[in-house]
Amino acid sequence: MDILDRIEEETAYIEGDHGIYMVPANLLDAAVQEGDVLVLLENGTYVPDVQATLERRERLRKLRQHLRRPYQSEQ
Repeated sequence: MDILDRIEEETAYIEGDHGIYMVPANLLDAAVQEGDVLVLLENGTYVPDVQATLERRERLRKLRQHLRRPYQSEQ
């Protein structure tokens, strides 16, 4: 799974299964945002995988919520 970590100037940093790699930012579709799960098309363009991104964000939201619970009960 490839996830857009960040864009700095004209370089996109993508987190893949084997670490972070860099590609020219102009290879990203205009709809891509940081944190999106990406799909590489045959033409070399990265586009967002909307469903996978939504599922990933929901998993992360639940994980953050789970991690906060012990601290919330102490307050």
